[in-house]
Amino acid sequence: MATISYQEEVQRAEALLRDAEYDAARIAFENAINLKPNSPSAAAGLAKVLLVQGAFVDAKKLYGAAFNNGLEKSAEHLTNLAICCALNGEQKNARTLLEGAISVDASYRPAYGALAKHCVVMGDYVAAERYASEGLRIFPNDLPCFEARSLARVSVRNFDGSYADAEEALKLNARSVDGMLCKASVLATRGDLTKAKALLENALQIEPANIEVILTLGNVCQIEGDTEKAEACFQNGLNLHPLDWRVYYFLALLELLKSRFAEGLSHVDKAIQLQDVPFLHCVRGNLLVKLGRLDEAKMEFTIAATTNPSDVYSLIGLAEIESQNPAERSQAVEHAKRVLSLDQKGAPAERARQLLKSLTA
Repeated sequence: MATISYQEEVQRAEALLRDAEYDAARIAFENAINLKPNSPSAAAGLAKVLLVQGAFVDAKKLYGAAFNNGLEKSAEHLTNLAICCALNGEQKNARTLLEGAISVDASYRPAYGALAKHCVVMGDYVAAERYASEGLRIFPNDLPCFEARSLARVSVRNFDGSYADAEEALKLNARSVDGMLCKASVLATRGDLTKAKALLENALQIEPANIEVILTLGNVCQIEGDTEKAEACFQNGLNLHPLDWRVYYFLALLELLKSRFAEGLSHVDKAIQLQDVPFLHCVRGNLLVKLGRLDEAKMEFTIAATTNPSDVYSLIGLAEIESQNPAERSQAVEHAKRVLSLDQKGAPAERARQLLKSLTA
C-alpha cells in the first residue's frame, strides 16, 4: 500500500473541508501535522475546522503556532483568528485583527461584516455603521453588512434606516435572524408588539441561544407589562451568556422598573465592568437618582452626555438635577433646550417641556 505524502494529505483535508465533511477533514489535517509537525498550512487548516466546530480556544492556539512557524498573515487568517478572540472574550484584540484584515486586503469581503458586527457587540455603533456601509459600497448585496448596519442603526434609533436594511437582509435570506431581530425591534418601537413578538419567536426557533433575540424578546415583554416573562428571558440569557454585558444592562433596566434600585445598580456595575459603554452611565445615573445619590448621578449623566452629545436621556437627567441648584438653573435650561432640539416627541422631550415650564414660570 502506497504511503500518502504530507502534501496529498493536506489536499485531501482541504477538499473535505470545502465539502463540509468536518470530522473527516479534522482527522486528515491531524494526519498531515503528524507527518510534518511544524507545518503552518496544516495547523491553519485544522484551526478552520475547529472554528467551525466551536473549539475556539484550540483554534486560537493553532493559529498562534502557525503564525510563529511562518503562516502568512492574510486577511482570511487574521479574520479567523479575530473570530476566535471575539468568542473567547478578547474584544479589543478581535477588533484590531479585523481592522488589520481590511488593511491587508481591502477586497476581503468577510472581514467587513465581521468587523461591523463586532463593533455592534462592543457598543461602537458609529464604527459599525461606517464599516458596514463601506462593505456595502464594495459588495452591494453583502448580507452580513446589511445585518450589521441594521443592528447599528436600530441601536442609535435610526429606525427607518434599520427597517430598510432589515428588509434587504430578509430579501437575501428569509431566515436571517438579525434581519428578523431588527425588524421586530423597529415594530416594537412603533407599537406593533404582536408582530414583533411573532418575529422574535420565529428567530428563536432558528437560533435558540441567540442572546440578542432573547434580550429583545424580554424587552418586548417588559414593554407589554409582562415583567415575569421578561425576567425569565433575561435569566435565560444570563444562564447562556454570563459574560455578556447586555444581559446585565437589561436586568438593570428591569430592576429600575420594579423599584429594586440597589439590585439594578449591582447589575449595571457588572455591565460596565465587562464593557464600558457610554449609555450604561445613563442607566447608572437613573438608579443613583432613585437612591438619592444625586452628586454621583450627575457625574454619570455628564459622562454619558459628554461621550454622546445626542443622548437625550442623559441630558434631561442632568438638567433635572441642575434645576435643584439655583446656581445651575441656567445650565438646566440650556440642557433642556438641547433635549428639545434633538427630540420633539419622546418622553425626554415631555420632561424637558415640564422642566422649562417650571424654571421659567
